[in-house]
Amino acid sequence: SDCREKLRVVIEKAIGTPGDPDGFQIAMKQLLDRDSTVVIEAVRALRELQDARAVESLLLLGLGDPMVRLVATEAIVHIGSGAVSSLMQIVQSSHRGQVLDAIIALGRIGDEAALPVLHDALHHTKGAVRAYAVEAVGRIGSRKSLSQLLSLLDDEDQVVLTNVVGSLRAIPDPRLVRPLTALLSKSSIPEVRRLA
Repeated sequence: SDCREKLRVVIEKAIGTPGDPDGFQIAMKQLLDRDSTVVIEAVRALRELQDARAVESLLLLGLGDPMVRLVATEAIVHIGSGAVSSLMQIVQSSHRGQVLDAIIALGRIGDEAALPVLHDALHHTKGAVRAYAVEAVGRIGSRKSLSQLLSLLDDEDQVVLTNVVGSLRAIPDPRLVRPLTALLSKSSIPEVRRLA
């Protein structure tokens, strides 16, 4: 399939020039196996190696089998700050499914270096992208995001608005009392009212 071919190309790029296969090269090649058990074990090996070269392949891999997706996302999060640069590039330029997974991983990693890209994603045309970006920004919990989140209090998407309120609650700042109180009085969305 087209996705499998794209995965093969990304894996070849990550491996680089072939030489004596090290653990990274072996695990990357096993990502192409048709047996999901082998693929999951390869993902777990890449998780332990914590090599950021695997990030894009792991995200592509996650577009298929839900169990592989879960293990691949965990591996990316385990790579940690080393994965942030690759994830930010993916958020800026890739397929929507990859963008959402990259945003989720950035939020779970919690590195403030990702905030500029996540702030841009807060204004994406797709509500799902905005909603996940809001959640990721909230997980990072930086006061640097207050104005960005406050600007979304008028978002027409209910999920985005609910996530904004939840994210603002995670950032302790007395300046939030007034906008959240105002939202409470004007919102008819039960979840927003509960959170505000």
